[in-house]
Amino acid sequence: MSNDIEGVPNNTLHNDSASIGSNVSDSIISASSGISDSIIGLENTLESLLSSSTLTSLLQMSLVAMIGALSAYIFNALHWKVVERKKIISSVAVELRAIINDLESISMDYWTKDYIEKNRQDIHIAEIAIKSKVRLISRYIKLIISELNVKKTDQNVQKLDEFSLNIFDLVTGDEFESRDRKSSKPKAQKILNECSDIRVTILSIDLCK
Repeated sequence: MSNDIEGVPNNTLHNDSASIGSNVSDSIISASSGISDSIIGLENTLESLLSSSTLTSLLQMSLVAMIGALSAYIFNALHWKVVERKKIISSVAVELRAIINDLESISMDYWTKDYIEKNRQDIHIAEIAIKSKVRLISRYIKLIISELNVKKTDQNVQKLDEFSLNIFDLVTGDEFESRDRKSSKPKAQKILNECSDIRVTILSIDLCK
């Protein structure tokens, strides 16, 4: 029996099959080669990324970024600390000047008049107010000095310390709280001078802090 199929010679079929098999084999080899080339290319890329120079560059960039962020944080923290300190000094300076004004007014009235028995209640109230104002002045001066963050030898600090001591001796000395107290215009003038001078000092501190 002939092996020809519908008039096609057997050797022709054999040759066609061989040709098809050869083409499939070539395609597989070509695809495999392409895949292999892609894998090799990927490996080369990864090796390049992980090479010492590239890794060092990445670490350097990361370090620079972290240092920049940390520097910005520290700057902002210090900036706000300075801002808050200035606010505190300004607030204390305003309060201190107001208390000194009150002390000056009360003390001037107190030391320009003799003790009068019929006014003893008003005089007693004035004496309490004077002692209270002097105490507050001392506390506010300590607070403002602590916020100034300067050496104790600073001229303004010395003036504040001296005023705290001098004003106490000045307004509560001599015949203070005595029924024998007489008016003293020299004392009143000294009180006025001390208060005026320290107000200028406090103002200069508030402006130059």
